[in-house]
Amino acid sequence: CFMGNLRQLIKEHLLLGKRIAQLLSSFKVQYSFEVDRTTHAYHRKTRTGISDYNEKEISNAEIKYIVELSLRDIAEKIAQHNIIHDESFVVKSVDKEIAIAIVPKHVEDNFWKLIIVTVFRESLNNPFRVGENQLVIWVN
Repeated sequence: CFMGNLRQLIKEHLLLGKRIAQLLSSFKVQYSFEVDRTTHAYHRKTRTGISDYNEKEISNAEIKYIVELSLRDIAEKIAQHNIIHDESFVVKSVDKEIAIAIVPKHVEDNFWKLIIVTVFRESLNNPFRVGENQLVIWVN
């Protein structure tokens, strides 16, 4: 019985790896940040009136870079059902001074659209606030 359980675990692990690879390949080919950035996120590219806040504008290229750094984690969390359709999550990096709130949209099969709903200059003194039990993916 132990060998049967071991075989099943190995099979599940291999299938999960295959699913993650499928998701990663469909992410890289099929999503666009220009189209998927909401008006709110565009207007939040810079903020004023926040004490000790870095007011440097957050560019589309910067958002794309941070999301690309987190794609493997995003794919793994989708495959593990920790990221689900329409349930927002956040990608954060204190080192890169950015937090990005994302709403994932499951379009079909392995194709997901990631909609950037807001951006924020993350810092130790001004962390982006997240919801209770909201998924946060940290990027270095």
